[in-house]
Order: sequence, then structure tokens, then C-alpha cells
Amino acid sequence: MSLVAFEDFCNLTGISEEELDANTLKVKNEKKYIAPADAINIFLKKIENQLLAIDMNGEILEPIFLERSLQAFTFFYETLLKSKIEGSSNALGENQLLKDTLVSLQEECQKYQNKIQELQKELLQKNEEIEFLNRKYKLMWGKVSNIGNLKV
Repeated sequence: MSLVAFEDFCNLTGISEEELDANTLKVKNEKKYIAPADAINIFLKKIENQLLAIDMNGEILEPIFLERSLQAFTFFYETLLKSKIEGSSNALGENQLLKDTLVSLQEECQKYQNKIQELQKELLQKNEEIEFLNRKYKLMWGKVSNIGNLKV
């Protein structure tokens, strides 16, 4: 999941760490980060509060405020989109791995089924050979015993 560096978030929005809930920050490698969705929600709340304050005081909204707000939204949205795309590509990679594994297992299963069929044919052939040898044996010993009976 893509995270926004807290320092970048502060620079874009002017929101300090004290204004945030402690649970929104994530620490990795001793650096602070914030999830893009959390960053957007926090920033929207700040804009809403500022707009209410401007409206109550009857002040005119400065164009720079709108421009900076749009830049921040664009940045957070792109980060969020990037995070979703990375998640999708990871899922696609996992799906492809599972598909390849399934195909490989099906191929192995087919090989084993073919081998079993070959062994069954070989077994049937060996059984036929055994039956032939049994008949030949009985026929040979039958003639030998008949020859022995004649001499007696």
C-alpha cells in the first residue's frame, strides 16, 4: 500500500502533527507516513473548517487557497490511485501464479493418468502372457503324462 510521507502532507496542507489523531500516522523505518485516504479526509475537514470560518467572518476567499487545495487533492488522489493500481497488479500477479500452478498441476495429473493407463495395458498384457504360459504348461504336462500312461 502506498503511503504519503507525513512531511509532504504537512508541506501541502499546513496541518501539523498536533492536529491529527495519533492513530492516523504510521511509522516505518523511523519515518512517519499517512494513508492517502486518511490524508484526503483530514484535509477535507480542514478545508470545511476554513470555509466555515471565512463565511462567518464575511471574508473573501483567496484564489491561492483554492489553488493549493486543488494541488493537494490532486496529489492525494494520484497517491491513492497509485496504491489501488499496485494492489490490483499484486492481485493480478497472484492470480497468474495460481493459474500457472493449476495448469501445471493439471498437466502433471494428465501425465500420471497416461502413465496409469500404460501400466494397466502392460498389466493386462502380462496377465494374457501368464494365461498363455499356464495353458501351454498344462498342455505340455498333459502330453507328458499321457506319454507316461502309454508306456506303463
